[in-house]
Amino acid sequence: LADDQTRPSIDTVAGVLKLYFRGLEKPVFPKDRFSALITCIQIENLLERACRIKNIIETLPSPVVIVMRYLFAFLNHVSQYSDENMMDPHNLAVCFGPTLMGDVPEDQDPVSTQAHVNEVVKTIIIHHDKVFPGVKELQGPVYEKCMTGEEDYCDGLHPEPIEECDQEQETPLETPVSENEAETIEATAKYDYMGRSAQELSFKKGDVLVLHQRASDTWWRGEHSGTKGLIPHQYIIIPEGAEKKMELLTPKTESSSSSCGGSTEELSLEPTTRGRVN
Repeated sequence: LADDQTRPSIDTVAGVLKLYFRGLEKPVFPKDRFSALITCIQIENLLERACRIKNIIETLPSPVVIVMRYLFAFLNHVSQYSDENMMDPHNLAVCFGPTLMGDVPEDQDPVSTQAHVNEVVKTIIIHHDKVFPGVKELQGPVYEKCMTGEEDYCDGLHPEPIEECDQEQETPLETPVSENEAETIEATAKYDYMGRSAQELSFKKGDVLVLHQRASDTWWRGEHSGTKGLIPHQYIIIPEGAEKKMELLTPKTESSSSSCGGSTEELSLEPTTRGRVN
């Protein structure tokens, strides 16, 4: 998988994973536990719901629990990058719910029941560490977020680095506008995006965004409808050749560090780095 020219697409890999679980003679979640799991949705408190689900999963054979523990830890890790891959816990549950829990029983309404199935899987993704026993309680393989052996890289990961910097992140947006910033380009929103802090702009697919300056490899300074803020690079389409023009506006390394004590790369979500899991 080290060769960019020959490696399969991530969509293909995900499809094979789903197909494997879908092709099992018995679903990962046994059919005789289906109703019990669905009734957990009646519990509104997510932690209490997770505890109830845990009690049910504890009754399953150890090999099944080990596989579940590994898979849901991985799905939780994937969901931490939902601003880039669009796979938040809900979307992951929609994709994997039918695969892991099997078909809805014939005596139940498929539409409403499938929504409950997705909610069960979503709860497990979010609270996988509460649902499944640790390695001390159950020996077996455990998914690790970083499997490259690069300890420094692992130590630098933060689930939500932008939110951790919300209170101090005002500095990048309040820096004086350079003369070059008068040279702007227009980009088009590729997807809907909801800003996670006051620093980030929210917009809809198709909106026209004005880019002033490159803040980091994954963020731009710009504006939308008269409001200035940060714009994620992954969510926009930039006219061909425009990025070379904007390189002149990109701050140098010395001036691109955020007020959180690190570089803008630490502040941003870097897909080419954070996705490295073997």
